[in-house]
Amino acid sequence: MSNTTGFRNLFELQQHYEDHGADVGANSERDYLAMADALWIDPKPPHIHECRHRRDGDLVRYDPIAETMGVVDNKSTLRTFFKPIPCSSIAAINDQALMRRAGKCHPFADNLEYFRVRCGRQ
Repeated sequence: MSNTTGFRNLFELQQHYEDHGADVGANSERDYLAMADALWIDPKPPHIHECRHRRDGDLVRYDPIAETMGVVDNKSTLRTFFKPIPCSSIAAINDQALMRRAGKCHPFADNLEYFRVRCGRQ
């Protein structure tokens, strides 16, 4: 039984798997979808952080153990599932600058701070 309705369509699943699958350790689109869906188990485990994003009403969850973050809309449709990367964790300064420009890392000290800022809680 699924915890979400999955992604809106196959193209979105493929795109998100291509963008984030390797980072979260998924071996296939099916594996990525299962991992993304598992973050939304109900009841929410106590270690999982959750908030409602103020701007668009999406629900955001962050798992500090797996270091993964997921977003669903108000119909429980997956919007994304990924592993946030603090830019400061990238060793080579040149790689850090490239990743920052590409939007592949965030400027916060850690992923919990990133989550809190995304949720409007600092």
